[in-house]
Amino acid sequence: MPFISYAQNCEDVILWRALRDVDRGFYVDIGAADPKEGSVTQAFYERGWSGVNIEPQADYFERLVQARDRDTNLRIAVGREAGVRNFYVIEGSGLSTLVPAIAAQHEIDGWHSCPCSVPVLPLTKALENQVPMVIHFLKIDAEGAEAEVLEGLDLKQIRPWIMVIEATKPCSRVEVARSRDVVSSRSDWENLVISAGYTFAYFDGLNCFYVADEVRDLKNRMLEPANVFDDFVCWPEFLNEQKAANLQSEVTTLRGQLETSQRAHHGTAARVKELVARSAELEIDLNASQTEAGELRRMLENERTELNRLLGRTKQLEAQLAVPSIDRLLGRGIKRLHQLGDDLTGGGLRCLVTRMLKKTVQYYLAFAQRYPGLATVPRHLLKPFPRVASFLYRLGTSPQIRSIPLRGQKNKNSIAKNIDPFLAAIPASARSLFQRLEAAQDTSGSRTLILRSATRTAWVSGSDHRL
Repeated sequence: MPFISYAQNCEDVILWRALRDVDRGFYVDIGAADPKEGSVTQAFYERGWSGVNIEPQADYFERLVQARDRDTNLRIAVGREAGVRNFYVIEGSGLSTLVPAIAAQHEIDGWHSCPCSVPVLPLTKALENQVPMVIHFLKIDAEGAEAEVLEGLDLKQIRPWIMVIEATKPCSRVEVARSRDVVSSRSDWENLVISAGYTFAYFDGLNCFYVADEVRDLKNRMLEPANVFDDFVCWPEFLNEQKAANLQSEVTTLRGQLETSQRAHHGTAARVKELVARSAELEIDLNASQTEAGELRRMLENERTELNRLLGRTKQLEAQLAVPSIDRLLGRGIKRLHQLGDDLTGGGLRCLVTRMLKKTVQYYLAFAQRYPGLATVPRHLLKPFPRVASFLYRLGTSPQIRSIPLRGQKNKNSIAKNIDPFLAAIPASARSLFQRLEAAQDTSGSRTLILRSATRTAWVSGSDHRL
C-alpha cells in the first residue's frame, strides 16, 4: 500500500524517507491543527508512532483529543516566557496567531480574527516530563512566532534529530501572488538553530529542514523533494481514489442489480405474456361455460315446466280417483251379486244367468247385423259403462260358457277348455301382457287401456274409443 501523505506540502514524505528505519518513534508538533487534514504527524501515528501535540485553538484541540488517544495533547501557546496572552483565532483556517500585527494584516486581507486568552509556556517547560530521551522530529508552525518558540527551547537539553520549521511569513502568499518572490522568515531565527549544532538539509518552498550534527547522515536522505520513487499519494487524492473506488463498487453493484432486474423483468414479461394467453384461454372457456350454463338453465326451466305440468296432471288424476265412479260402483254390485248367487245356488244361478245373457247378446248381435241403424241405441246407452260393454261382448262371442267352480274346488280342465279364441291365437308373452292390462283395466276403470277391449267395444263406444 502506498504511503499516504496528509501534510500540505509533503513534509511527511521527506521525514518518512529519512526516518523509515525507526520503529514507533516520537514526535513533537507545535501548531498541530487538525489531526488529519494538513497534519505532518498523522502518517506516523498510523504506523504506531506517538508524541506531543500543542494546539491553543479549541476546535482543533478537541479533534486531537478525539483522534489521538496515544498522544499527549496540550491546549497552550508556546513563547519566550510563561504567562497569558491573546491568541487571535481565525476560524476555519490555519492562520491563527499570537502576533497582533499578523492578525491585523489578515484583517486587511479579509480574514476576521477573534482574540481569546490562552496560557503560554516556553517549549522546554511545556515538554518537561512529557518526552522520552529521543525526539525523532520537531515540527514548528507558529504563524510568525517561530522565533519565540525557538527562544523558549533549550536545544542543548532537548535535541530533536530533525527540525521542520515554517520559513515563510504568513502574509507572504499575497506578496508572492504579486511579485512571484517568497518572503522568507528564516533570517529571524536560523542562527538559533545553526549555533545549537544543526545543519540545514532541505527547503521545500515552505519549510526548512535541519538535521542534528549527531545524526548528520540523515541529511543525505533529504536532498530531493518528494517524488514518484517515494511511492506516496496525497490524502486528497487518496480520498478521491477511495470515492472513485466506492463509486465504482456502487456502479458495479447497481449494474448487477440492473442485470438482475432486467432478467427478472424479462422473466416477468414472459410470465405476464403466458398469463395473458392463459387468461384468453380461460375467457374462451368461461364464455363457452356461460353459453352451456345458459342452455342448461333453459333445459332446466323446460324440465321444471314439464314437471309442474305432470304434477298438476297427477293431482288432477288423484282427485278423479278420489271420487267413486258409477262404473266401479256397478262393478262392485255385480260382483257382490255373483258372490251371493254362488253362495245360495252353488254356482248354478250364475251359470243360468250367464247363458241367458249370452243368448240375449247373440240375438242382439244377429239383429244388429240385419239392422245396423237400430244398433246405435244400445251403444249410446252402454257408452258410460265400458266394462259392462266389454263383458257382454266377450260373453256373446265366446264359443262356450265357462263353468263357475264352487268355492274351494279346482277344475284343472277349466282353463284349457274355456280359453278365449282371441287369446289362443296370440303368443304366450302377448297373452300375459294382455291379462295384466286387463287386470289394470278392472282396477282403474279406464275405457281405453287395451287394444282388444277397444276393438270388441267398437260397436258400443264408437270410433272415439280407438287407440
